[in-house]
Amino acid sequence: MLNLKEDQEKFHTEVGTFVNKVPLNHFGRKNIGYLYAILNGANQIFDFDDDNFLKTGNSLSTAASSIMEMHVKQECLVGNPYPLMGAPFAGNVPAWPRGYPLEKIKSNCSEYVQRFKRDKSILSVFQFLADVDPDVDGIFRLTRDIPFSFNSNSKDVIAVSPGLFVPFNAQATVFKYSSFWSLFLPTTVHGRVSDIWRSYIGQRVLWEFGSQIAFLPPGVDQIRNFHYPLADMNAEKDLYEKAMSLIELLADWVPSATSVAGMLEDLYIVLYEHDVIEIQDVSLLQEWLLAFAKESAFKGTREKAALLRCAHVRQKFPRSSGKSILFLSCKFRVPKLDFWPI
Repeated sequence: MLNLKEDQEKFHTEVGTFVNKVPLNHFGRKNIGYLYAILNGANQIFDFDDDNFLKTGNSLSTAASSIMEMHVKQECLVGNPYPLMGAPFAGNVPAWPRGYPLEKIKSNCSEYVQRFKRDKSILSVFQFLADVDPDVDGIFRLTRDIPFSFNSNSKDVIAVSPGLFVPFNAQATVFKYSSFWSLFLPTTVHGRVSDIWRSYIGQRVLWEFGSQIAFLPPGVDQIRNFHYPLADMNAEKDLYEKAMSLIELLADWVPSATSVAGMLEDLYIVLYEHDVIEIQDVSLLQEWLLAFAKESAFKGTREKAALLRCAHVRQKFPRSSGKSILFLSCKFRVPKLDFWPI
């Protein structure tokens, strides 16, 4: 924690530009904590909520007796892991996670699992489910019964197959070192949208490096702080109206860069052009990348050297939006694995 004045001053000296751009009183202030942990040698980060209580005996090493891989009909693009992990149904409609597109709630995407046949080391983000008051959206809370819990007997990890989008949250999620870049939370959307957008964006870039996310059996009980359900629902408006279009945009996106940094910058620009985020998030994402370059996280890679040479140069967008932006002048044209080993 940044409790000591000298620690805070040292950290601010190193990455002050980034810190100053993170808005106050926003869920995205978590970005500062992530960066502090990374620059001080973290190997894993457990992104956790203050109203979660850890179950005993759960860890990445003990949670799974087997790994399954989730699939759906190809045209669905998005999957719901909750029914596969023992969540209740109301009639024929299963519980769904916050951020799952409303258009798909009644769709027959036929989620199914197969035995995982890949090297488990490619799993780099792990979402623990939550019992008692799981992560669901405001519409669910206003229309369905809560509390509920998942199948307590299941020990399976469910990996999400490449090409399939599944929302995950910032409430009980472990990020391995190879996925630290994907921790970045956009700050120009509401906090109840931010971690979901992060999850979809991160998945899309992870596929480019042969990496996947996975869902684990419940590792926490959430005893939720007081919320107004209607306020939650209003805050989640972007999830209801834009989640499916964002997924389709990400599915169609073809990266023009070959590195994580270049892909992220390009993708955030695309998202700004399509009114998913605001321009301040593009600038903040650039500072996020530059902050990493100032420390040892890059381990002397060529990408670090490229980032240190970057300068902001105003250019017009390559697409016909009529907007302009401060691009990082470097093109990140370096081998993929020069950013972080995956």
